[in-house]
Amino acid sequence: ILNAKPENVEREAEIIAQSGRLGAVTIATNMAGRGTDIILGGNAEFMARLKLRELLMPRIVNTIDKVQLEEKQKLPQRKNWKVNENLFPCELSPDNISLVENAVQMAVRTWGKRSLTELEAEDRLSYACEKGPTQDEVIAKLRSVFQSIVNEYKIYTEEEKNKVIAAGGLHVVGTERHESRRIDNQ
Repeated sequence: ILNAKPENVEREAEIIAQSGRLGAVTIATNMAGRGTDIILGGNAEFMARLKLRELLMPRIVNTIDKVQLEEKQKLPQRKNWKVNENLFPCELSPDNISLVENAVQMAVRTWGKRSLTELEAEDRLSYACEKGPTQDEVIAKLRSVFQSIVNEYKIYTEEEKNKVIAAGGLHVVGTERHESRRIDNQ
């Protein structure tokens, strides 16, 4: 059950993005404003971004806050970017694992091992998962890997989409109309 509390936003976006998968049941107080769309069969782009994030972030993000060190406060528990493996439609192929590892190593060599803040790393990952032009070789490499993962996942999500459609599609029960007609039409 999703409740849109601020501390759950990231995880809830993952869940909403996969609400269109075969056998998925999602109960939410409000499906709007989650930052993602429900796609029958699953959202291959969203899954690919999560997989790349899971493998990249632990290697480039500095999880120790310098202010906390200076103030000798208790260090926070190290952030974990691990995603439940059931979210992904398949394991990555050995070829894609190799591509990801090469791209991550290039990012570490260029940006430094655990040298970025989480916000800086998220910005770079976001840019890598978009289609805008880039001069940055690391971003270009990450983008290529991202697209390769998307293509692998799409094989499975397209097959699952057809099964969901054959089963009758997505069933949504709403208790009230949303103020935005666009949301209701989705």
